[in-house]
Amino acid sequence: MYTIAEYICTIIAILNCVAAMIIYIQDKRKGISVNSGKNFQSFKICIMMSIMFGVASMCLTLNNLRYADIEN
Repeated sequence: MYTIAEYICTIIAILNCVAAMIIYIQDKRKGISVNSGKNFQSFKICIMMSIMFGVASMCLTLNNLRYADIEN
């Protein structure tokens, strides 16, 4: 049902989300605000890439479902 591209995009989105959570937890333990910490740029990039790959995965899924409906 799902293609390899959908799985890859989903896995990358999940890994980026996990990386952002790790950065957040490390900064929180040190008592550093995420907005002012030295890892803010990394945190922001991880969240942005997670959203981008999540949207790409959803677009691929919806595109495949649309073409599957046309064929049936």
